[in-house]
Amino acid sequence: MRPDYYQILDVEPTARPAEIKQAYYRQARRFHPDCNDGDPVAEERFKLVAEAYRTLGNEARRRDYDERMERMRRYADAPELASMQRRVRVSARHGRARRAGEERHASARRYRPFLPRRVPRTMGVWTMVAIYAMAATMLVPQMLRGCGVLADRNRRLLVPEKDEQKPERSEAEKRASLEASNARLRSMAEAGEERAQLRLAIALYHGLGMPVNRPEAKEWFSRAAAQGNSMAAKCLQSLNFEQPAPAAIPPTPAE
Repeated sequence: MRPDYYQILDVEPTARPAEIKQAYYRQARRFHPDCNDGDPVAEERFKLVAEAYRTLGNEARRRDYDERMERMRRYADAPELASMQRRVRVSARHGRARRAGEERHASARRYRPFLPRRVPRTMGVWTMVAIYAMAATMLVPQMLRGCGVLADRNRRLLVPEKDEQKPERSEAEKRASLEASNARLRSMAEAGEERAQLRLAIALYHGLGMPVNRPEAKEWFSRAAAQGNSMAAKCLQSLNFEQPAPAAIPPTPAE
């Protein structure tokens, strides 16, 4: 049962908008939470007063509210009208559900004409299970073959395995290749390439492929740091650039 907003605001149903507004201000001051500290009844009454003014203060809402209240009074006077209204409401709800279901099935048959009129709910689940099973049967063998678990029998039978072994290079060839790469790195560093200068400095400091030369390494670190290389600047601050003593050559045993 809806509350009687006219009774809450203490006005007549024929009251003018100005009277409704004055009644709202009067009731709001009376039941405001600031004036009734800690009173839950006054707080609920204040909410009802605000709801009543929100409805009766607007002409369209007040007109709809008056029509609903008049309809409810008629139904209260004639119980057969109330039962008829309930039957109409239920039948309208069922009609909307039936129309929505028919539209849903019509759209499904439009895009999938091979489906029956009423598609069971489990069809979508079984469709996804079939799709995943097909994907598994196609992808799992490929994955196992790529991992080496399964071997391609046709490839093994038709294509003979090639036993290709690269010949080992001699010491002279390795030394020549190392010298060529060192010369290329030095030329790039002298050309002003920042990363080449840093690599050359690290190689000279640790003796990677070339003799240890700490002073020259410091010079290349300085050049790289001057170009804005932060790693070269950190190396200049943290490394010790004193040239280490050459390692003693052990004497050969006398025959």
